[in-house]
Amino acid sequence: MPPLDRYRLFAQKVYPALVRVRTKTGGLLLSRQRLAIAMEPVLMLGVSLLQYLEATPDVQAVDLPPLSTPAWNFALNRQVGDELFHPTTLVHFRQRFAGP
Repeated sequence: MPPLDRYRLFAQKVYPALVRVRTKTGGLLLSRQRLAIAMEPVLMLGVSLLQYLEATPDVQAVDLPPLSTPAWNFALNRQVGDELFHPTTLVHFRQRFAGP
């Protein structure tokens, strides 16, 4: 990927910031979501941001490319072939993250 590729920039700038937010909250984000989802909150946040940037619906983000493409996997620090999740996981994550 070229140095200014948006996925490379996401992997270098945005993804580490998401990890730092989780770290700074002392696991609060992780514990708050534990009952709602079994997926890593940083991954859920990253997928949600990429979805927003590319106007990608939940089903397309998970079941079809792009989450199965090398670019999104690179941006989200995943390997092609890593376990996917059901698209409704994103819906539940956003509902729980937004609060009551």
